[in-house]
Amino acid sequence: MPSQLDRPSDQCQGHDDQWGPRLLVCANLRPNGAEASNAGSCIATVFQEPLTLDSEGTFTLVLDPQTTHTGSASASLWNVQSDLTGTLTLNASATPIALGIPGRKAQLTFAGTQGRRVTVRMTSNSIGAVSIRLFRPNGTQQVSTSSAAGSFNLSTQTLASTGTYRVEIDPTGANTGSISVRVTNP
Repeated sequence: MPSQLDRPSDQCQGHDDQWGPRLLVCANLRPNGAEASNAGSCIATVFQEPLTLDSEGTFTLVLDPQTTHTGSASASLWNVQSDLTGTLTLNASATPIALGIPGRKAQLTFAGTQGRRVTVRMTSNSIGAVSIRLFRPNGTQQVSTSSAAGSFNLSTQTLASTGTYRVEIDPTGANTGSISVRVTNP
């Protein structure tokens, strides 16, 4: 059951509810037939992170039932915009973030000073399960957490260097919704 992926950053979500455990493989093929991504086998639902189409032509979505299994499947494609970006200010009011397209993330930055203790605070979470990551100015991850709670925090961190820190908001799977973010001392 091939589908065409004609726009940059399309992605697939396949369901194999009738085929049983691990009996459906979802893959994206480049126009030359080479595999662009593979979600592997799935149980009931598979979500592939956004795939940037790296060549011209028609990409093919392959839903491949394993062995002799039969049934039905559905696939959804989304044209995912680039990550939402913004700036946070230490001890300012919470910034509301709306992520309405599956696969879209938010990247928020703030100025940090070496030795300062900060806490990244999340409130009004309607996304459900979401991962929050704090990255150092050199791009390495400092701390992360995942939660589906309405309000939660990253653990308080002492900043090791002065520079621009980044908070990444990454909804789990195809989750969408809104969340408010605030950085405080502590």
